[in-house]
Amino acid sequence: MKPLLDIQNLHIAFDTSCGKLRVVNDISLVIEEGQIFGLVGESGCGKSVTSLAILQLIPKPGHITHGKILFRGDDLLAKSQREMQQVRGGKIAMIFQDPFTSLNPVFKVGRQLLDVIRQHHKIDKKEAKKRVLSTLDSVDLPDVERIFESYPHELSGGQQQRVMIAMALISEPSLIIADEPTTALDVTIQAQILRLLRQLCDERGISILLITHDLGVISEVCDKVTVLYAGAVVETASTDELLANPQHPYTQGLLAAIPQSAQKGQALQAIAGVVPANPGAITGCVFASRCPHVYDRCEHKPSLFTIGENHQSACFLQEEVTHG
Repeated sequence: MKPLLDIQNLHIAFDTSCGKLRVVNDISLVIEEGQIFGLVGESGCGKSVTSLAILQLIPKPGHITHGKILFRGDDLLAKSQREMQQVRGGKIAMIFQDPFTSLNPVFKVGRQLLDVIRQHHKIDKKEAKKRVLSTLDSVDLPDVERIFESYPHELSGGQQQRVMIAMALISEPSLIIADEPTTALDVTIQAQILRLLRQLCDERGISILLITHDLGVISEVCDKVTVLYAGAVVETASTDELLANPQHPYTQGLLAAIPQSAQKGQALQAIAGVVPANPGAITGCVFASRCPHVYDRCEHKPSLFTIGENHQSACFLQEEVTHG
């Protein structure tokens, strides 16, 4: 059985006045049906631009230089913009980070959802409104008739994000890309949104690509996770395995940086150094300049070494452990 989404050897670059900036370098990942897949890493590691590549929405002068993006075996990169209009919002939907800037401030919420549903389904206005109200209700919004007639600024941040989730659901997609969907929300509302995403996945069989820099969010809802650093995959595993048994020094550093109640009064741990400006120009390990375990062999680029079932790490230390 083919996976829902299969990204193979994806490379993305931006043409700049200083030359080609290679921001994504050989990313591969597989999302199965009904799975919540986490893509985690610090700002600038290539998470969001990878998600935009799936929908052919990379802003110029960015472009894909190599790779395939297969959706149920069909290469999305071979599709025309007209064909992609039916994919966007119909088969694959996106929830953006900031709902206030994603919703049009001059149109009521109901109008915006009606436009989305009528773009992908040939139904009359009465049936379309009925489906919109039902979808708003399914994301736990109160008084959906009022929400339907409201402008975005009349809603709270949590309500706006639920409207964005409803907008993603309205055309019954198979995959939802959620790009930092809880960043602008307080922790209580954040927890409610994460529970809602998990519920949608379990009850409707929708797959979700959840993009975040927060491993706490990953631990709450994701089935599997890939860790990105400087545009490259450094580790991938089931969420439980990754959190219990992190193998790559970068993943270990991320987990060590999470504040712990037992460390009250102590200085927070941090990963030394900075992210390289143009990681695609590095011939060796992209994390070598910040790694506490760096040695001569790191001048070469490591492959993803298999550690266990569905667990891989791009570090030469793993090769030594695996092969002695």
